[in-house]
Amino acid sequence: MNTVDKHTPGLWKVMGVGIYSAGNWHIATINPYSPESSNSEANASLIASAPDLLKALQQVVTCDTLSDHLKSVAQSAINKALNI
Repeated sequence: MNTVDKHTPGLWKVMGVGIYSAGNWHIATINPYSPESSNSEANASLIASAPDLLKALQQVVTCDTLSDHLKSVAQSAINKALNI
């Protein structure tokens, strides 16, 4: 797939309740006061891993031995991440 990534390049990291790029640009903040605050740390880790997950899926869909169904699932996740 030839798409230009429009997101801030990875690696992203969690610092407190914030997610930051490798250049320390602020990406997002997890609300520690929400009703789901017990999930804040896990949510921050999932968000911070997004660029790595996207890159991995982009490599997975090129695998010749992957079933068409799994390629479709992976491609759907890629499209969602890239807002396609």
